[in-house]
Amino acid sequence: MIYRKEIDGLRAIAILPVIFFHAGFSYASGGYVGVDIFLVISGYLITSLILSDISNNEFSLLNFYERRARRILPALFLIILLSIPFAFLLMLPIELTNFSWSILATTFFSSNIFFWREAGYFASPSELKPLLHTWSLAVEEQFYVLFPLFLLIILRFKLNTSLLFILLLTFLSLGLAQIASSKFPSANFYLLPTRGWELLCGSILAFYFFSNPKKKVFDNNFLNDLFSLIGILLIWYSIIFFNDKTPFPSFWTLFPVIGTSLLILFTNKESFIGRFLSIKPLVFFGLISYSLYLFHQPIFAYARIYSFDSINEAHYYLLMLLAIVFSYLSWRFFESPFRNRDKISNKFLTFSILGMTCFFVLISSLVIKNNGFYERYDLDEDLIKTMTRDDNEECFAIQFAHSSLEWGCDLGDKDSETNYDFVLFGDSHANTYINIVDKLASKNNKKGFFAGISGCPPLLGVNSFDPPNGPYNCEKLNERVLNFIKINKIKNIILVARWSYYTHGDFKQQDIRFLRTETFAQKELESSKKAFNQGLERTIEAYKNIGVKVIIINQYPQQRINPKDLFYRKINESNFPELLEKYSISKEKNSEINYFANNLFSNISYESFNLIDFSPSFCSKKCLMGDQNGSYYYDDDHLSDYGMSLISDDIDNLIISLD
Repeated sequence: MIYRKEIDGLRAIAILPVIFFHAGFSYASGGYVGVDIFLVISGYLITSLILSDISNNEFSLLNFYERRARRILPALFLIILLSIPFAFLLMLPIELTNFSWSILATTFFSSNIFFWREAGYFASPSELKPLLHTWSLAVEEQFYVLFPLFLLIILRFKLNTSLLFILLLTFLSLGLAQIASSKFPSANFYLLPTRGWELLCGSILAFYFFSNPKKKVFDNNFLNDLFSLIGILLIWYSIIFFNDKTPFPSFWTLFPVIGTSLLILFTNKESFIGRFLSIKPLVFFGLISYSLYLFHQPIFAYARIYSFDSINEAHYYLLMLLAIVFSYLSWRFFESPFRNRDKISNKFLTFSILGMTCFFVLISSLVIKNNGFYERYDLDEDLIKTMTRDDNEECFAIQFAHSSLEWGCDLGDKDSETNYDFVLFGDSHANTYINIVDKLASKNNKKGFFAGISGCPPLLGVNSFDPPNGPYNCEKLNERVLNFIKINKIKNIILVARWSYYTHGDFKQQDIRFLRTETFAQKELESSKKAFNQGLERTIEAYKNIGVKVIIINQYPQQRINPKDLFYRKINESNFPELLEKYSISKEKNSEINYFANNLFSNISYESFNLIDFSPSFCSKKCLMGDQNGSYYYDDDHLSDYGMSLISDDIDNLIISLD
């Protein structure tokens, strides 16, 4: 196969936006499409190699897999090996355990499945996962295992017939991606069946070049450059204008995929754009692109962990420079030598791979078995308990709570034969109130009922963008609570939620749980706010019509970082109180995050409505995340039982007031 410098230049165009995107630069909000560029290139190159070997009667599955191992494993295993000591130094026990699971998944090329399964409400932030980016390598490796076998079967037919099979598979995969982009977005993002069409697009290009001896579509390079320019513009548009709201992969992914295909198809060493892509700086970045892809994410992740995610743009540029240096060394001393059979024998390669695999399995298993070696941290057991979560599995997030027989639990005076005094209903923030409300309701001879699921605001007529037939249906659960109150003639409902999750998002306004109603159904913030407002009006009106007292509890402050990071790593330092104040959210920022929801609540006009705000118990100049005795939170936005103890008297007064 003839080496094409412009392909390395195209790799540079792929890797740089990915790095800028992972650095959080606004000018590369769609930089993640660099992965899609890589997938098309991989499909093209791999298919070209296979077709060339088959035509020369030189193809061997064993040789093919050996070449893939030489290309992928040395640098990959190097980055895993280098990541391990930093993980031991910087990661908390649970983070180290999760990291160890990701090592196992990466080693056996199933990390895309692992990160898909791990994705969820309480999952660690993606930017703190050193091996998250290996999901795309897993997709490629799964393709490499299956595609040669598929190709050997279909090549028994004529070349055009074989191409028809690939085209059919491409359209099926693309159609599946489009459907799954709205119904199963996480699986759609990570898994081969919805990513395979991108690799197959590259394969189609390989078939064209294999059957076209000229290797050029047009002899006229003006036309070649014109179509190449269209390809660059499609990629540029994707990088600049796509963002985390763009369904992906989907028909939108055709922009970077077609753009890449046009560049592969129409650039050549004689065309202007071909010569541009062949300039030394771009070729250099293309040559080190694989190592650079591997190195940048762990470097970014560990820097964020070490700095409590307080890295500015200048720091990111320095980290990029560091990644480039390490990537060059990796390419020079690992990638290149291992690709050369004269330097690295098959025997040495095999024993190296087996040895490293055994080492990764052993070290990961030890970490998992020992729960992340929590003995590394000299922390008091009572302090650790202040950072633990009670899942309340018998009460909270029950699957099909909207329709199943068991859908919540009694609180307080459970043995009482009297009617319920109140219902406590909401999302995961409501779950943090269960233990203390249960205790204080029992003390005051009050009987209550709890229902709730994650990411479900207690607002009538509102739903998320989750699959409607899934185990958690917010709209139907709200209706069930309303009917339960009607049937049992309950006089009080307490609504608790992470209200800003639906109207603002997290501290950086990145993680947002979008809401929809039949009127407002756009998956974007302004539409979600309108849906929230509409749901709130419906909720107040519905409970007002049946004479139920509505008590809304304002959201308590959410923190900028997970307090566990600070307590585990800094509790024994003399300036810990100052660090607590430094990294806690300011009173002004807390007000900004909660402004929209709080403003709506303060304007509710209903005589039997009560708005309760516990923020003053946590906020003076700063809204503290804890004190010397422990953390008020078990993550960045959920109060622990210790945090709840600060407002126990207020909750006690609330329960006493229920009649």
